Amino acid sequence: MTFDARRAEFSREHIFVVELDLDNCIRTYGTSPCLAAVGVTGSQRCFNTRASCQYPAAYSATAKTYRHCTARSPHPGGLTAVPDLDSVQMSPSVVDLGGGIGVRASVSLSFNDHPSSDTGIDPYLSTRSYDPMTLGTYWNKLRARNKYYQGRPLRVLSGYLLNGSYDPVNFQTRHYVIESIDVSDGGARVVAKDPLKLTDNSRAQAPSPSTGQLATAINAVQTSVSLTPAGVGAAEYPASGYIRVRSEVMAFTRTADALTLTRGQYNTVATAQSAGDTAQLCLRYDSASVDDIIADLLETYAGVDPTFIPAADWASEITDYIPGLLSALITEPVGVQDLIKEIGEQSPHSLFWDERDQEIKLVATKPPAANAATYTGDSIISLSTSDERDMRISTVFVYFGQIDPTKKLDERDNYAQTYVRADATSIEQYGSTHIKTIFSRWISSVNKAAAVLLASRIGRRFAETPRSISYTVDSKDIGAWSGDTVGITHRDVPDFTGAPALQQFQITSVKEMRDRYQYTGIEYNYFDDDLIDPGSGLRTIIIGSNINDLNIRLIHDTLFPPPIATTDVKLIIEAGVTVGSSTSFFAALNTGQWPAGVDIEIENAGKIYGAGGNGGEGFTDGQTGGTAVELQHAVSFRNTGTIAGGGGGGGGAWSYDLFTENTLSGQGGGGAGRVGGTGFNNGTDTTGGTGETASAQNNELNVVGGTGGALATSGGAGAGDTHDSFGGAAGLAGKKNGFVVTVLLEGTILGAVID
Repeated sequence: MTFDARRAEFSREHIFVVELDLDNCIRTYGTSPCLAAVGVTGSQRCFNTRASCQYPAAYSATAKTYRHCTARSPHPGGLTAVPDLDSVQMSPSVVDLGGGIGVRASVSLSFNDHPSSDTGIDPYLSTRSYDPMTLGTYWNKLRARNKYYQGRPLRVLSGYLLNGSYDPVNFQTRHYVIESIDVSDGGARVVAKDPLKLTDNSRAQAPSPSTGQLATAINAVQTSVSLTPAGVGAAEYPASGYIRVRSEVMAFTRTADALTLTRGQYNTVATAQSAGDTAQLCLRYDSASVDDIIADLLETYAGVDPTFIPAADWASEITDYIPGLLSALITEPVGVQDLIKEIGEQSPHSLFWDERDQEIKLVATKPPAANAATYTGDSIISLSTSDERDMRISTVFVYFGQIDPTKKLDERDNYAQTYVRADATSIEQYGSTHIKTIFSRWISSVNKAAAVLLASRIGRRFAETPRSISYTVDSKDIGAWSGDTVGITHRDVPDFTGAPALQQFQITSVKEMRDRYQYTGIEYNYFDDDLIDPGSGLRTIIIGSNINDLNIRLIHDTLFPPPIATTDVKLIIEAGVTVGSSTSFFAALNTGQWPAGVDIEIENAGKIYGAGGNGGEGFTDGQTGGTAVELQHAVSFRNTGTIAGGGGGGGGAWSYDLFTENTLSGQGGGGAGRVGGTGFNNGTDTTGGTGETASAQNNELNVVGGTGGALATSGGAGAGDTHDSFGGAAGLAGKKNGFVVTVLLEGTILGAVID
């Protein structure tokens, strides 16, 4: 019998079971590697918990489950649990400052405290010289022995007994992590929160589950297939788009139920597929703004009334603080709340329902408002604060540039780049590291600036442990609401001297209580250091991995809205990165065309190499090396790296015997560059390839192909008995095309720069 079936029965008997997983040492006291000893390291044995450990070097934790249940008589058969659970209260919160919709689930559990024999809890009970029933109480002892409980798993099982007995199959489980354990006045209160911070994803998924299936099997190269059942194409699939079949992504165009396919898209591999395989429609966002993506998810996939979305307010917040564009291909149904959580985390903001205005608010993570309302001790009826230790973040890992969208989000090897921001001050001051890891399907490999901005926003906001605040004011003093910033001046929020000091807090919930309002909030710490600040109007593009054929305008337009005359753009090429070209006919870096007035600055700490020219063959001369930088707009240039034209290809060589009419052809080497030119030996990033040397007819015919040129160097000429071909000319470091270059720092330039 299942939970759903049991709860429908008239004779059902409901019960709650609560499970806490607390750390427990796997070692045995006094047995190597544990070298603890009574009378040496302690007056008595430990309790196999970290707080009671006497030899920390040997401590090794596993999970020990403490199980509790609602008190009933007789006790349920088959259930080993302490019957001291008094009440269970589950409720959502409002604003999640970690991003996403503010519906984070929480649970408040009340227990009756009582004496305890320590049976099943104390591993060394038989060695004790005291009666545990006469010392302390169950929850006081548990709290003392397990004070490092924060973040440990807690489960609430809600379900029904079967003939008075417990069977887990009849129970529904909710998962949380422990936030606090407080013991007082003969009872205990445990507060825990949903570890996912969002709960119900079953009602709304994006993309919607597809029901279309392949009508026939296809091999790895076939490009057409029909869908079944009949009519599903028009019902569920657009005229074009992407589908996922098992682990392959395919582009398609559709006529009725017939699909024309382009196989193996998005770095997936084309493989044979079977009849009956599901053709899951993918959801693709291509260079879309945060507000547009969220609105689409809410309206299209969750059925939210568009009148609840203040589009103009959202757009203003995004433009001022999160102006970049995001891209993603979602290849299987994902809960809308999970997707919004991802976006809120990766373009830091909070999304929550404002019951006062009856609309969904979007508030970016940003510096606190300068004109925040202020509350003083005169207007505050009651106030309390407490530290929120689990909110501190010292180190942020951002994995971005997803390679294969069909793989799990947390596969580190499936990302092209990683950005790490570690706050050395926070780590040193607190003596510990608290890591936040983000796997982003939304940030592309050429959008490192977004990863830097994301990590900086989180680090600046949560580098220090913030305090939570709860205060009550009279109805006449209300004004601020959820998401707003307020200033508090109160004796219980003092400075170092103990005097009341103005401190800002961000409101996370507001509760009306007849003639009073209770506010809760989080301290608004925000530290200046490394932020790429979109508020300055600067659009920053960071190239953090090797790339070919870089066109600044094309990349810009995938990351930001269209430029206008006042747009400022900064391109940063990081140290260790090489920008190259796939062919010597095109420059490695091209500014692209821009509206008049756009200001572009290029900061190069890496290498910008033109492509190497290909080597000649026989009568053919070597190709000219490629250009490193070509302008189609005025720029400022700060170069601390190297800019170099490609090497010319080596010339070919040819020999001919007039009497025998035999010929011998030799090939030159490829020029140096990124990418190196092809030839008898291809060029590398910095050196040219050697040419072909050959003889025939007892050395009557001889050819020596020219050596490809090094960076910004012409290729060598080929040498043959009949014809010597010229080596290709050296590539240009720069081609201005009449546009002005303001040199802020020249750095290393290899090759000519022409107007």
